[in-house]
Amino acid sequence: MRTKCLLILALLCSAPALAQIQRAAYGIYGHYALNSHSADFQSLPTLPCCSPIFNSGKGSGIDAGLLYQMPLSPSWLLSARLGFLQYNGVLSTDETRTFNTNGTAVSGFIRHELDAKLATLYAEILPGYRITNRLTVLGGVLIGPSLQHTFNQTEVLMQPTDGSLTVSPNVGSGDIPEAASLHLALSVGVSYDIPLGHGSMWFLSPELFYSIGTLNVVNSQSWKVNSLRLGLALKYQPSDLQLPTAPEGQKSRLVAAVKAYGMDSEDAAEEPVVTLRVEEFLARTHKPLLPYVFFGSGSAEMPLQYHQISSDAIAAFAPDRFSDSSLLAVYYDMLNIVGQRMRERPSSKLILTGCNSNESSEKSNIALSQHRADAVKNYLVNVWGIKASRVETRARNLPANPSNINKEEGSAENRRVELSTNDPELLAPLVTRDTLRMSSPPIVRFHTTAESEAGIASYSLAASQDNKLIQAFNGNGNAPEELDWHLNDNPTTMPRTESPLQYTLLVTDRNAQSFSTEPQQIPVEQLTIRKKREERKGDKVIDRYTLMSFGFNQAEVEPDNQRYLESIHKELTPQSTVDVVGSTDTMGDAAYNQNLSEQRAKAVAKVLDVSSSHVRGVGEQSTFDNTLPEGRFYNRTVRLRIESPAQD
Repeated sequence: MRTKCLLILALLCSAPALAQIQRAAYGIYGHYALNSHSADFQSLPTLPCCSPIFNSGKGSGIDAGLLYQMPLSPSWLLSARLGFLQYNGVLSTDETRTFNTNGTAVSGFIRHELDAKLATLYAEILPGYRITNRLTVLGGVLIGPSLQHTFNQTEVLMQPTDGSLTVSPNVGSGDIPEAASLHLALSVGVSYDIPLGHGSMWFLSPELFYSIGTLNVVNSQSWKVNSLRLGLALKYQPSDLQLPTAPEGQKSRLVAAVKAYGMDSEDAAEEPVVTLRVEEFLARTHKPLLPYVFFGSGSAEMPLQYHQISSDAIAAFAPDRFSDSSLLAVYYDMLNIVGQRMRERPSSKLILTGCNSNESSEKSNIALSQHRADAVKNYLVNVWGIKASRVETRARNLPANPSNINKEEGSAENRRVELSTNDPELLAPLVTRDTLRMSSPPIVRFHTTAESEAGIASYSLAASQDNKLIQAFNGNGNAPEELDWHLNDNPTTMPRTESPLQYTLLVTDRNAQSFSTEPQQIPVEQLTIRKKREERKGDKVIDRYTLMSFGFNQAEVEPDNQRYLESIHKELTPQSTVDVVGSTDTMGDAAYNQNLSEQRAKAVAKVLDVSSSHVRGVGEQSTFDNTLPEGRFYNRTVRLRIESPAQD
């Protein structure tokens, strides 16, 4: 016992030296304890009793106290708790006997009950491992003196119920003889931290613990207690940012601080950003063609955003030009891509179906729908030299699968020309070969804090490299306590050299007074494909797919996507890693859209037979402009990212 206590004390004393970057937390907790007693004795010491053996019992109590949580590393922590636990229980056993009732032998039984009131004031030491930034598993030791160890033992005649028979109801009560002075148990549990508001320093944590008693309640007898404890903890985690001293000459106090951490995902543990590593990979990107051309209200003129070239320029048009282009940039050249493919595939034919929003000036305006289809046909015929007989035009009011007709966004999406074909290759995704650059860690999280006597009017958090701004967060009022920079979501913000990144926070108060933090640095390492080959480091190829054909408010995998996914599935190897991410536009309720994005991702993952751990929905976290019909369609998607080992 002395050895165990010394080990616990040594662990507590060494914890501050081990603590690194996760913030310490303080709090209180309260649990409901369900106690399970296991025993093997007939009677308490010095207490005469003719009962059979007591084997088991159960009871309940409260568990409450104070906690302190200390970081040991980005993934490990130490939770120390001081609490009060009741591990009460009622042990019961039945004695079968034959009774003489009015000269007749009658079978019956007597119930022997031992009602124990047990409590301890304990210390619990729990090393914990963070599975995610919120979910922690813990295991350790609970130890403390026995504060209460009383009992009340009774004998009750249960059968027969003839009142002429009596059994002494009370065997004894008082302090348990030879009770152990110490309660010791091994504990395991889980805790999940829920922030009380974005960036909050307060957390509400549902908890579940199971404690296995290792010492007997009575020194000379076999009687142990296990406890299942379920409840909540309220934690306060103060910021680790230290505000500087206000500069001299300020009219009113205004100071701020900022610090950067790295994260593998939004739920992962925060780690110190020792080095930002940017790695190059060979990549194939499958860029889908949205087979719609959208028109303005009441108009049949081809909108200016669609790239129209002259017939003299078609010889120089090459798909290779799109290797570094966004999906929307490819989409705006969609008619030129289709025109070139029709020239290369002379047996292919195209059907153009003009549609309208069927409201206001477009109500039942089939002629407008026809003019829209004719405008697209004329471009393909006059510029790309496609025979008119290969392009059929049709007209209708609303599309066969219309968007929400009760919203202006839906009306804008219904004002379109739809392209369909007898040759799937005409509208197949454009495959480009790129050099993809990925950051590790993929997320940089900035923690910010500021104080102002006059009140903060605005903030600006800027990251730069070689004196060039590459990322900025701006807003009115105080800066959020957490700002996340997703580097892999936007290649244009990726560091390009090995010069360190510099970041600063600028705040302005309502008196037009400004304060800027001292520049801080994040080292950068560039790992190019050439460097990996020279150093013979293992490389991989990344394929990226974006699946269209998800209609408004739909999650089903339609036939076009089904065939496409089946062909992708055939290319997968046992070494391939597949990430599936579903998304939506911003129309409708955010919670509903989050669920819709998850359903889209799960439907695609089912076809690919992908592990659920690589499947997620991001709801309205859109990539493209939601004010544009084409932007909303490209946001209603599922994106695939497939990593496979590169072949030599």
